[in-house]
Amino acid sequence: MVKLIATYIIPSEFSVLLGTVGSYLFGFYYLRRFKPHFKKIMWLMPVAVVLRLICKLIFDGTSLYNEFLTDLCHKFLALTLIAAIYTVSELFYKKKINVIAEKVSGYTYEFYLVHYPVVCGPIAISCNSNYILFGTMGFIVSGIMTFSLHQAVKLINRILGRE
Repeated sequence: MVKLIATYIIPSEFSVLLGTVGSYLFGFYYLRRFKPHFKKIMWLMPVAVVLRLICKLIFDGTSLYNEFLTDLCHKFLALTLIAAIYTVSELFYKKKINVIAEKVSGYTYEFYLVHYPVVCGPIAISCNSNYILFGTMGFIVSGIMTFSLHQAVKLINRILGRE
């Protein structure tokens, strides 16, 4: 509700920041409560996609769509993706093949931080005519930036004696 009101009151840059910080805080404080329900919330993905398409037809070009509804659908998709990753990693853990899941989980926060600017932020890769190419390139560039950020943090921690 705060994000919806902020969409019309504060500049869009701060509104987007408010949504990002808010979703991070929600995930940090409340995501553990959703873990028992992760398999049940997989229905959010098709709901988010259909909601996004319908809203694009009706509200495209408005602040409501550009700053609130797209962000809301993005959060639904992210929650579904987190639930899917958690569910799959549980399967790996149960089968004692969790090496991949553990390796990937060490980079998820960095990926979260760098993917948005690459996909739709100031350094966005734009391939409007080919969404598969756009998605692939965005994923590859985000992966490279994620690895670089992870290595930089490790280096800084080593220099500061925290590792």
